[in-house]
This record gives sequence, C-alpha cells and structure tokens, in this order.
Amino acid sequence: MTTMTSETTTLRNLDPTRLRELLEPRSVVIVGANSRPTWSHFTYSNLMSGGFDGEVFLVNRRGEDCHGQKSYSSMADLPETPDLAIVLTGTNSLGTILEEAKQKGIRNLILLAAGLGEAGPEGEALQATLVQQARDADQLILVPTTWASSTRIPRLQHSAT
Repeated sequence: MTTMTSETTTLRNLDPTRLRELLEPRSVVIVGANSRPTWSHFTYSNLMSGGFDGEVFLVNRRGEDCHGQKSYSSMADLPETPDLAIVLTGTNSLGTILEEAKQKGIRNLILLAAGLGEAGPEGEALQATLVQQARDADQLILVPTTWASSTRIPRLQHSAT
C-alpha cells in the first residue's frame, strides 16, 4: 500500500484521532460514483452489505443519481463534511479532487487509482506533486495497490471484490 501523508515522517507520528477518522469514519463520500458495474458499484454495494451504518454520499460530475441514491455534482455541494472520501477517478483529476476535498474540509482520502509511483517516472512525478499537495492541506491519503485482497477498514468492512 502506498501511503501519502501530511506528516513528514511516519504514520506512527499521527494522532490516533486522525487515524480513527480514516479507518473508522462516521461518514463517507464516493467520488466518481456511477451506476455502471464498476468500482463504484462494488464499493457502494460492499459498504451497504458490509453493515456500514454511517452516511454515504455520492459525487458524480454529471449530477446523475447512482445506486438509487441522490448524487452531488461536486464535494462542495455535500450537505456535510464526510470523514473520508473514497476516490474512484483517473489520475488526471486527482489534483483537482484533492483541492476540492481541502475546500470542503475533507482530510482523509483513499485513492483507488493506478498510474502513480508504480507507473514509472511520470507516475512518480505525479505522486510527488500529490504528496506535497496533501502535506500543504493536512490530508492523509492511502493509495492501496492491492485493494481487493488486503484492505480491511474495520468500520467500513470494505472489500471491493
């Protein structure tokens, strides 16, 4: 799992409250939601079937309702600030999404995106930019490289497959 944090050292230096917001969120927004059988569908379905009892918001840039639930066209339109954003978009939009999350006050994100540090020099450069952006915004970001097999977030009971 690639970890990009606002801390300059390690996760051990984070306040436990901060980690709790990431690992045991009370509310979640899925950014890049859609109704097609994609990561969005798997993520939403597993949150619901896994017993997550917090608020789940959906952001779909077109404002289309997804999974039988109201969607918002941007994080700015959400009625409250979620503890966690799960981002299901391409790497080309990640910088903008981090900025939108910052403006909304969202400090914890999981990015389900390929094409960062594992993708060679271009991906490494993008990752370095995102790390700096996260540090500047005091955001904690996880980028799982094997989401389906290894990510266990206790309150979310989440596996994408």
